[in-house]
Amino acid sequence: MIIKRKKLKLIFFALFIFATAIVYAEEVFFIKNPGVKIYSAPSVKMKTVATLSKNQKVLKITESSKFYYIKTDNNITGWVYSFYLTKSSPAQADKSKSVIDALTTDNYASRTGSTTVNARGLTEMSQTYAKTRSISNITIQEAKDLENYKIADEELETFIMSGKLGEYSEE
Repeated sequence: MIIKRKKLKLIFFALFIFATAIVYAEEVFFIKNPGVKIYSAPSVKMKTVATLSKNQKVLKITESSKFYYIKTDNNITGWVYSFYLTKSSPAQADKSKSVIDALTTDNYASRTGSTTVNARGLTEMSQTYAKTRSISNITIQEAKDLENYKIADEELETFIMSGKLGEYSEE
């Protein structure tokens, strides 16, 4: 009788451990933009712990509102604004490009609002297409000028903070 009880306890304990592992399974995400900040708590008002690189792999441990608690391959942990994470690896993103994506230089970055990368710039193919459609050279040049326009990261950060956009938005 005592042996059966011990076996039963052991089975329940094993089931508990297995169920806990499923509930707390870490999810793999990738960073969308360069320079994404890891905060010490789920708020942009908290101390910045580290900065992440574009396409860097992280593990999501848990979440709180708009922030995910993550861990890097270097065992750095902290809170990241969830908008800056994607489940698609860079390799998967390249395979799933549409025809429109193929005509642009970095559509992935332009969807996330990054100004450090060209926003839907004209590729050679799209320039040829524009010329065959009788789009004026002035319009093509304006698109090139626009794609070369850069906004400093600090200026963009100030704009986002003052407008309470993205991770600075109020709930």
